[in-house]
Amino acid sequence: MRRGDRCELSYDTGTGRSIGTSTYEQVAFGQELKRRSLYQQGAVFTLYGTVGMGIVVVATRKRRLAA
Repeated sequence: MRRGDRCELSYDTGTGRSIGTSTYEQVAFGQELKRRSLYQQGAVFTLYGTVGMGIVVVATRKRRLAA
């Protein structure tokens, strides 16, 4: 897709017509929002995993020292 292009958003199989269209700018903006959302999710999951691993290491170390 290039600047100035339009694309069909959805297609009605009953009538054979597109239900809506969007411009290049609208599609690019939507992609940017999705990209930001995925970055945020990735950061949260990475933090969650790191904290979880830290808890496991600390719990394991305490057991080793107590035995």
